[in-house]
Amino acid sequence: ATPAAPAAPVGNGRTQIAFIPRGDSASWKAVHAGAEKAVQEGRKGPDGHPILDVVWVSPKSGGQADAAKDLIGKGAAAIVIVPQDEKTLTEVLAAAGRVPVVALDTELAANGVRSVIGLDKHKANELAVQKSPDSKNRVKIEGIDISMEDIAKLKSGEIDALIVADPMEVGALAVKTAADCIKEKKVEKR
Repeated sequence: ATPAAPAAPVGNGRTQIAFIPRGDSASWKAVHAGAEKAVQEGRKGPDGHPILDVVWVSPKSGGQADAAKDLIGKGAAAIVIVPQDEKTLTEVLAAAGRVPVVALDTELAANGVRSVIGLDKHKANELAVQKSPDSKNRVKIEGIDISMEDIAKLKSGEIDALIVADPMEVGALAVKTAADCIKEKKVEKR
């Protein structure tokens, strides 16, 4: 395995983790809040400020791959991405080089991703069926971003269960995992 790039502080003296989400819904804002909370609760430098900084890039500010290239060029020590598709993920990994990449809320498997954070949809479905044996096995599993349409289907009985990850926990775990990658610690692949 290729070692991570050195975690050189940039700009404000903090080590930067670039966060490139797939959307800007309330769920993604909660992921952002969880990431920021993890930074605030994390290690502090001699000045009492956090040693990490999350740089959140709006998906509207250009393509994900271009955003990753730009942030890596500016010294980001890790990339957390919610890839739009496999092509984007491949481009980000190519641009990242030795910079560790953590993927969120995806089933995409690409060589070079250090860790994938998200629901194991197969295990979640099995658990839902075990908890509701009388259900007709109509379970909807969403990673982070839940739609009002899914909530309406749950309320109407069209689906029996709706499983969603806690977006604040996902954001916090992403920061902690990226920080461990920067320190070259072993992280869970999934």
